[in-house]
Amino acid sequence: MPRTLVKDLAPDCDVSSIVVEVLNPDVRKTSRGKDFFEFDGRDDSGKIGFKVWEPTKSPAGYQEADDLKAGCIAQIKVTEVTLFRGAPQVKGFTYQIITEDDPRYKKYVDLVRFGPSPEEVGGLVESTRKMLAQIRHPQLKKMCLAYLDGNEERFRHCPAAPFQEGHHGYEGGFAKHVCAVMDLAHHHAKRIGKKYVSEDVVLAGAFLHDIGKFTAYVEKGLNRTTVGRLLGHIAIALPIVDRLCEEYGVDAETAAMVKHIVVSHHGTREYGSPEKPQTIEAEIVAWADMADSRAEAVRMKLQSGLLPGEFVGNAKYGQYTAYVPPELVEEE
Repeated sequence: MPRTLVKDLAPDCDVSSIVVEVLNPDVRKTSRGKDFFEFDGRDDSGKIGFKVWEPTKSPAGYQEADDLKAGCIAQIKVTEVTLFRGAPQVKGFTYQIITEDDPRYKKYVDLVRFGPSPEEVGGLVESTRKMLAQIRHPQLKKMCLAYLDGNEERFRHCPAAPFQEGHHGYEGGFAKHVCAVMDLAHHHAKRIGKKYVSEDVVLAGAFLHDIGKFTAYVEKGLNRTTVGRLLGHIAIALPIVDRLCEEYGVDAETAAMVKHIVVSHHGTREYGSPEKPQTIEAEIVAWADMADSRAEAVRMKLQSGLLPGEFVGNAKYGQYTAYVPPELVEEE
């Protein structure tokens, strides 16, 4: 029996159950001060909002909030779908949490989870911290570690793109992307050798290259802020990095090299960089950023269920092609 998808939910649709990953759970108040609970449910076809206008009281607050934590997998029987501001929203439902000891868990996770679990995000944060600890430049090291400590929650939850079709366009996407770019760039720098490349600048630049997204993207969900739309994350990041370097006493030459990575990491002006890479460190980070972002964008398309021999997307920047080759039959 075909699986019911989030994209198929609409008022008056005939639905028995769906399986989703829970995102952005929150207890909020109506204009009259009454509590309600809401979250987003996502599978490989899209995302839809859920609201519980009269949540069930529990010792810790509300039962729904206790059960439906961010990142958990839930099987949901939908009883009512309405329109809210023109978009479908689930208003009536019952749910069952699929725990890790359930035989169905791995299958469901593979179907609906694009991003890392909260536990996996924690591991990404620690991996990032360990890489930053390898920086030998004392002021640069102190600056980067302090920035991670002061912005860890945003680092954990921010997506790396403000829309689901973009690379790492999910909660935790920022941490996954930055950690991968740092790892790729550092390995490449080490292969080239200390005689030609500063590993410190590569690590710091890879860590800081996207921090403008903390301001450019909304706190919850996938969308840009007004300032993000007007300025873009690169223009937002530059004064932040400039202030940090001055605050922590990073020498002018090192600061200029790190800031150059921030303004050039998209590689060309056509792709939004004010400058092209002009140092080997900037070339390495721009390559690592492009490699990870494009590969993840394709992986997300593959996870959405391509059949062998199918293409999706095109080769234009931002809309990467994904292809699954036909399975080869081995001769007996």
